[in-house]
Amino acid sequence: MNLMGAPRALVQRVHAGAGGVFGVLLFVILLTGAWSMAHEDLRAWFRGPTALVHGPALPFAQWLEIAREHGLALGELRVRLPDSSHSVVELCASPKDCAVALDPANGRELASGSAADILFNLHKSLFIGFPGRILISLLGVVLLLMIWAGSALHSGRLQDLKRLRRGRGARVFAHDLHSLIGRWCGPWLLLFGITGALSGLGALGTLGLA
Repeated sequence: MNLMGAPRALVQRVHAGAGGVFGVLLFVILLTGAWSMAHEDLRAWFRGPTALVHGPALPFAQWLEIAREHGLALGELRVRLPDSSHSVVELCASPKDCAVALDPANGRELASGSAADILFNLHKSLFIGFPGRILISLLGVVLLLMIWAGSALHSGRLQDLKRLRRGRGARVFAHDLHSLIGRWCGPWLLLFGITGALSGLGALGTLGLA
């Protein structure tokens, strides 16, 4: 039997093989991606109850003086002021290194929220920089391939949208649960696969402009 132009047995091997080889890594990337959506909130949570002083923020010139006290070079310095997504001032030695968090009202140094960056960097680059971003992109392609294979295997079978056989043993139940989750979460997984694949292309484009 052909499915979308490919033999069913081949489609099954592609779907099962890709899931077996890359399943755990894809799960980690998707899970850390969900946490990364709350990255700024997690940074604030890891800092703990900082009890920020209420009052107007210090003038910008004073942040430059505080940066000098922390040994930050002013030529590369970036000062991130409070906005709707976070409530502290951050001094950044580079766009990706904002290790110093300060109370906007008095300049008091706050506890670091860098623990939250672990999940963010794991999702973004697997801690290996630019090669990691390319690998994430390739895994996005793998996810799209798995979605295609899974959709082909269940194409036209509307009963799979609600079938969950509980009295046929653990293996059948796990198979039905896998199919059920895949069908209902398919649009979201497709979105994640496309954006993941495109992220590496964006990194390559940035490299080409460098």
